Order: sequence, then C-alpha cells, then structure tokens
Amino acid sequence: MELNQSIFIGKVKTAPVITEKNGQKQAYAKFTVKDRAPGANGQWVDTFTDIDIFAEGNRAPVFENHVVIGQELTLICKYVNWVTAEGTVGHAFRVLIVSLGFKPKGAAPAQNAPMAPPL
Repeated sequence: MELNQSIFIGKVKTAPVITEKNGQKQAYAKFTVKDRAPGANGQWVDTFTDIDIFAEGNRAPVFENHVVIGQELTLICKYVNWVTAEGTVGHAFRVLIVSLGFKPKGAAPAQNAPMAPPL
C-alpha cells in the first residue's frame, strides 16, 4: 500500500500536453479543485486551487485520447518533487488512478500546446 496518496475531484483546467521521455509517453495538465467554506459574513465562499498533474505509462494515452478542458475527473495521485536546473524545487502530482467524469457540452478534443515537461 502506498502511503503518499491524495484523492482529488475536480476539473481539467488546461489541455493535456503529451510529451515523450525515454520512449514513454507522458501527459501534463493543470487541474483545479474547489473548496467551499462559510465566509466572514456567513455566506458560503468557493475557493479554487490549481495543481499540476502528470500521467505516464498506460495512463498517458487516457489523457491524450479522452480528456478535454473542463472535464470532471477523480484522481488518485502521488506527490513528487525535484530540483530544477535553476536550483528551484518543482512539484506535481503523479496520477496513479484516473476515473473519467462528465465532459462539458460541445467539448472537442483539446489541441496540445507546446510546453516543456517539468521532469
């Protein structure tokens, strides 16, 4: 059993970017989760948190072929960090299990924008 796991339910914020490293596909995207709490005036207030996610192995083609911006997902992830070439610490959540939810109406396959992978 893996002890470093997080469960997220939210929506895909950016189109998945597919790259290849050592002959293995990887998918990167921003994911947003919502939290609702009572505010100072007693009204419920929604706050949103964006997280970086990446998938590799047999999970990357799921993102490549089935995931679009705005789609709801349930993810089980593992937190990972690394030191970048500039000496800063990068971090993301590696997708271990993905469950596809509803796609937004009229969703078309997302066009991948070029992006340097963080790992």
